[in-house]
Amino acid sequence: MNCTKIRLLGTSNGLLLCSCYHNDEEERLVVCNPATQRWTELPPPPQPQPPAEFCAQHLAFDPAVSPSHFHVLAFESTGKDYHLTGVSIYSSRTRAWTHRNAELLDKIVLNYGSVFVGGMLHVPGDLCNGSRREQDDGFVVVVVDMEGKTWKTVRAPRGFYAGAIGWSQGCLHCATRSEALVSVTNEYSEDIAVWCLEDYDSQKWALKNTFRIDKLIDLLEMEYYVVGFHPDCDTIFFVIKGSYDGDSWDASSLASWDMRHLEFRTILHLENGRPGSFLPYIPMFSELTLADGDVH
Repeated sequence: MNCTKIRLLGTSNGLLLCSCYHNDEEERLVVCNPATQRWTELPPPPQPQPPAEFCAQHLAFDPAVSPSHFHVLAFESTGKDYHLTGVSIYSSRTRAWTHRNAELLDKIVLNYGSVFVGGMLHVPGDLCNGSRREQDDGFVVVVVDMEGKTWKTVRAPRGFYAGAIGWSQGCLHCATRSEALVSVTNEYSEDIAVWCLEDYDSQKWALKNTFRIDKLIDLLEMEYYVVGFHPDCDTIFFVIKGSYDGDSWDASSLASWDMRHLEFRTILHLENGRPGSFLPYIPMFSELTLADGDVH
């Protein structure tokens, strides 16, 4: 495969979804397994009908259900306000794309990241009122099956905004941010709250941990965002960005917060520049993955 540029779009249980460009023009979607060095190129998805356009692609793979088959979901949105309108779904079993309209009552703009579990893809998003995203009570998780026939939204805990989701210890988690007034200085900081979805049907979230981010980093000098959850313990991961000089970020790093032992660690110092994608990855060494079809 000859590519001049590769962009990482997503991960799912050991597989990667990449966007590969030839001469920076022709784009192809590729699913690969770095552990076995197998990869397969997908046929181009059907183009959305105007005024819709592609807003995000996500990978769905569960080796416990089928170690050799996966799905890719290419979500569509309105070109003006980016409201979710539909999805094109690729099945490695049929080697074909199918299109479905989004069966949602609310207007939703999708965010970054996804979790595939129980045959359903979970994608974070924000509710919209017209062309404006709701901030205080607008964080939701969009859930869709692999046929695009079942859609629903799971509301995040009330009063919080902007968040990340992940799968940890057999439960869907989300980390959300909210303003916190510092009584001593009468200034605002931010609280990070980590929630676990206890009951899927009733959409009941349980608060696992909350902490002040200014106790860990200097918010006047740095920005941050949550990028993941440890699959087996109470640890979340951040990307911390230093000052921005108009061209690039400096002093960026990947860090973790152990909620049980109250331990903050810097894991990796990153090169200066704009931080790229940070996605969870656990190697899958089975030779059964990507074993069918046009695999290289």
